[in-house]
Amino acid sequence: MSELDRRTVLRGTIAGALAATSVAAPTRTDAAPLAARTSGPPPIAARRDGPTAADWKALERGLKGRLLRRGEKGYRKATHLFDPRFDGDHPRGIVRAANAHDVSEALRFARKFDVPLRPKSGGHSYVGASMFSKGIVIDTGGMDGIDYQPGSKRVVIGAGAELGRLHDRLDRHGRTVPTGTCPTVGAAGLTLGGGIGAESRMYGLTQDAVVDMQVVTADGKIRHADAHHHKDLFWALRGGGGGNFAIVTHLTMRTFDAHRVGFFFLSWPGHDAVAVIRGWQQRLRHMPRTSWANVHLDANNGSISPRIVGLSLTGDGHHEAKALIRAVGRNPSSVSYAQKSHREAMHLLAGANGHQRQSFVAGSDIIGAPMRTPALRDLVGVVRQRSRHGGGASAILDPLNGRAGRPKVSSSAFPWRNALASLQWYVGLPHPSPKAVKAGRTWIKHGHRAVAARSVGAYVNYLEPGRPVRRYYGKHWKKLRRIAHKYDPQGAFRSPYSIR
Repeated sequence: MSELDRRTVLRGTIAGALAATSVAAPTRTDAAPLAARTSGPPPIAARRDGPTAADWKALERGLKGRLLRRGEKGYRKATHLFDPRFDGDHPRGIVRAANAHDVSEALRFARKFDVPLRPKSGGHSYVGASMFSKGIVIDTGGMDGIDYQPGSKRVVIGAGAELGRLHDRLDRHGRTVPTGTCPTVGAAGLTLGGGIGAESRMYGLTQDAVVDMQVVTADGKIRHADAHHHKDLFWALRGGGGGNFAIVTHLTMRTFDAHRVGFFFLSWPGHDAVAVIRGWQQRLRHMPRTSWANVHLDANNGSISPRIVGLSLTGDGHHEAKALIRAVGRNPSSVSYAQKSHREAMHLLAGANGHQRQSFVAGSDIIGAPMRTPALRDLVGVVRQRSRHGGGASAILDPLNGRAGRPKVSSSAFPWRNALASLQWYVGLPHPSPKAVKAGRTWIKHGHRAVAARSVGAYVNYLEPGRPVRRYYGKHWKKLRRIAHKYDPQGAFRSPYSIR
């Protein structure tokens, strides 16, 4: 089905994960540190003369995982992120961590020798934030355990636990966790930024399912953060984005009933685009939590295509589709339905090309309140302008209400509980030349200007270059800065995209 193409239909439900932090299921090695609230060797002073070959060898001997250096077998593949545009980075070393102890050793090594570092998990950062050429990358992608606990109905999720595998495993037990849909995104980056997806209206953001985290802070200490221990850190890690406070080595989450899913796909001609968005906004106020729908404005070959992709967790999408059509007030040019098991639904949302590496540029705005007709015309106009110049692109609106909007804004670092929607600007790049990248970035800037009157910020999982970092954090910016300084006073996690 062409309407299920990953780029033009489902990108809006993907919580593009900043892979600058990671998670890992506890193993026998991790079990002892997990029991302690804080553990690890005492802090160590930095040496300014840099690591020698012997120092690198000593680090390697202390790891259960692997240390990869330039030129070694497996090194080149280990530098690859989801977007091939970032394949040119070559760090001095990559630690393929096997457990929390390895993460601690790597952090202490970086601190001892004053070596810059980047954490990496799924590698889906929109700006390639988890790979660079200056220092050491701490890669937790191999920590991929998924341990469902039937008694508590909780799941312990590892750093390399990709969303596709997570849903396949939970489906065996009739359970789910609300996530984005890209099957190769790592659970940590998604969760730390909030986690917006197709089950968010029913069950909340991904971060809302988290009950505790095991983390390694910049000093190399393994800490346990939950509602009672390191509460400020637990608050910050839920919505404060990756690569800011600590490297998460596992997440324990509540799970929820997995339902049969009824899909509906509605398309209108381009001249109805304003009416489609206006009707969708109106329907969101009355939409039951069991339903979810997002809007796509796709620019392609001189025309634009407004579409709504929706689902109902009742198993039948007909009722909600009819309600949306009434709200729009225009008959769609195309209507189709599908009923899927929960497992089939997750695979459908992943898209046929979901496992393939792809190049793109993207950005976001958080729409605070329903847009009036002039603003909607501006939004549609910027998509139409892209199409007139022969460029493909999408503007995708994902709802932020329902269960995702119920907790108080102060309950976690995610600042957009009271907003209407996330608006993602997305440009696929089959041939990512510098000229194509620049053109895509320019269009996204035009998009920001078009919705500026209704934009209250941006979604941290959709990072983009050139935007002020505080734009992603709203009124929580100052508090997050204080927490970042507390747990990382020397700026070990400092980067162009970090709070620090």
